[in-house]
Amino acid sequence: MKPKLLLKYDKDIDSRSYAIIEPRLAKLFAGIKVTLKPIGDKAAAKASVKTPAMWFALFQADKIVVQLKIGADLHVIGEFDLGSVADPKRRREIAESLKDEGVLDGAEVAQFMRRHPDKNRLAELRQAVAEKLKALEKLKNELMTLKAELAGSGG
Repeated sequence: MKPKLLLKYDKDIDSRSYAIIEPRLAKLFAGIKVTLKPIGDKAAAKASVKTPAMWFALFQADKIVVQLKIGADLHVIGEFDLGSVADPKRRREIAESLKDEGVLDGAEVAQFMRRHPDKNRLAELRQAVAEKLKALEKLKNELMTLKAELAGSGG
């Protein structure tokens, strides 16, 4: 996946609290908690108008990785393993909200959902298909009976 630029900031950065940045990043991640690691005072001091700090999100191996780039320095400051979310509905909600924010595209969401299927939903779908096939077979039998009756009646 191509990195998605989440935020560009050209003022001094608080390397410990991320007070300016964290609420905006949290909004992008649909309420999941991506813990951001401190980058240190030396790295934070490099941010300026000429070398802005840029936060990127990547989706790699079922993980959302947040990176901070200041000049040529690249820091991995947080990650969230989406594949480890146990509740399939919650996992789907998070993936869809990341798609809505542009962090993931439709193909990546579909591929992720194939790797992490909702087994209960699959069982429900299989059951529904089996019921519809039985109903279709019953209708075919009724149709054959009606055709035979029609032919027997001279029609």
